[in-house]
Amino acid sequence: MGAFIAGDFSEEEDGYWVCVEVHDLTEVPVGMVSLVIPKQKYAVQRHIGPNDDIRKSYERLHCWIESNKLERIRRAWHLEITEEWGHAATNDIVTDLYDTIK
Repeated sequence: MGAFIAGDFSEEEDGYWVCVEVHDLTEVPVGMVSLVIPKQKYAVQRHIGPNDDIRKSYERLHCWIESNKLERIRRAWHLEITEEWGHAATNDIVTDLYDTIK
């Protein structure tokens, strides 16, 4: 799972977090941090294809949000969830893009 804030982020929030979902956090391993994503409402677009084409999938998602008169919340955590990691940029990946909306 990847997590990021799309816009107007602070220096501490700048970046892309590679995450693993856990249900119970008792101890954070050395060199790692915990990140709690609050409950939010998302619009979701599945991306299938090369990683460098992911912007096209985001464009489709953002157009869908706009055409359905929803509002993107750029100042919130957005997610990219995939079941497999480690694909080369030229291979097809399957990733669900979660854009926070209200």
